[in-house]
Amino acid sequence: MDLQLEQRMLTTAASIVKPGMIINLGFGLPTKLMAFVMNIPDVFVHAENGILGLGPPPAAGQEQSGLINPAGEAASAMDGCSYFDSSHSFSMIRRGCIDIAFLGALQVGSNGDLASWKVPGARISGMGGARELAYGAKSVVVLMNHTDRHGHLKMMHRCTYPLTASGVVHYVITEKGFFHIQNDDFQLVDSFEMP
Repeated sequence: MDLQLEQRMLTTAASIVKPGMIINLGFGLPTKLMAFVMNIPDVFVHAENGILGLGPPPAAGQEQSGLINPAGEAASAMDGCSYFDSSHSFSMIRRGCIDIAFLGALQVGSNGDLASWKVPGARISGMGGARELAYGAKSVVVLMNHTDRHGHLKMMHRCTYPLTASGVVHYVITEKGFFHIQNDDFQLVDSFEMP
């Protein structure tokens, strides 16, 4: 993906985040959002492995043993960070404490359905915390490529891949633009296409 378009996607995603929010950043492109939300006051990044106040990846040589994000990558902690058991982390999700979950997806349906964990026929280990986040977060924003590697659209009337969650996605951001899902349709909020 073009770096300039990726930056625009991430800037658009960050514009949704308001001061004081608790957000969760899924794997892939959503993880890169960390750098774009660090300057928003009082925003706390939640991680399923039991961290509230997750920070950006540390500089080389500054890693702390045992401080990792849910993907197992080295992480840092923001001032005011708290640590707790992952069961408490999932309790926060289930109780609706997460304002926005930024997730990747394989497909998104115009009815808000999310397919993010399995391509039919592929071997995978499971969907991780995506299902809990999709149902528990107050808002779900998907950041993804507009098409798959074969050129097939990933925004479709109905998902053909196994669902992670039904009717949960509010916004989709791709390299083509920013879309709001309403009335069983993808409504274009902002186009990223060059004139």
